[in-house]
Formats: sequence, structure tokens, C-alpha cells
Amino acid sequence: MSILAEDPQNRYHAYGKASEEYLRDTPIEQLRKWAADPNCIEREKVAVFLIQEEEREQRSRELRSERLLKRCRDQEANPCDRRTEVSADARHIVKNIWIIFVILPICLYVLFLVFAALIAVARH
Repeated sequence: MSILAEDPQNRYHAYGKASEEYLRDTPIEQLRKWAADPNCIEREKVAVFLIQEEEREQRSRELRSERLLKRCRDQEANPCDRRTEVSADARHIVKNIWIIFVILPICLYVLFLVFAALIAVARH
């Protein structure tokens, strides 16, 4: 007798409570094994679930590829991505902020030290 032949004494349940959550957590290889095994009592249910999962996965892949293709087309149409590229105006603003809040205070501090030293020398 073949291993894949139906044997009434060796029939088994693929899963305990026949819940769809259990099937979702089961690896695809195991689902395929149950769907192909004639001794599996829930063979038809597992096969239907496996087909539904494969269709859902196929739709998901198609949606992903459509989104990627759309993003590529958008990138070709508008190569400047505002999220990653810095405009000339932004560079100018950052340069001015750097000058006002970093370089200017440092220069003023150095001038203060120079004048403080000159005043200290003049008093003596």
C-alpha cells in the first residue's frame, strides 16, 4: 500500500479546533502536506484555505509591485525628492543661522576678551 493511499485506520486531523488562526500560524509547507495527504480528515478545508492564502499573497505582491512601479514613475517625472534633497534656499537659511548663532557670538566673546585685557592693561 502506498504512503499516499487513503487508509481509514490512519486518518488524522490536521489541526485541533479547526480554527482559521491556527491555519494562519502553520507554515505553508505543512499546509501543502495536509492538503495533499488523503489520510488528512480536513484535507479539503486546508486546500481551500491554502488556495485563499495563495490568492491573498498574489494580490499583495501585485499591490506591492504596483506601488513600486508608481513610485518609479513618479521619480522619473519629478527627480527632485523634497524629503531627501536640500534646496538652495534651505542651505542659505542654514548658513545665515550658523553665522548669527555660532560665529557671531564667538567673535563677540573674543572681542570682549580683547577689550577686557586692554582695559586691565590701561588701569595698571
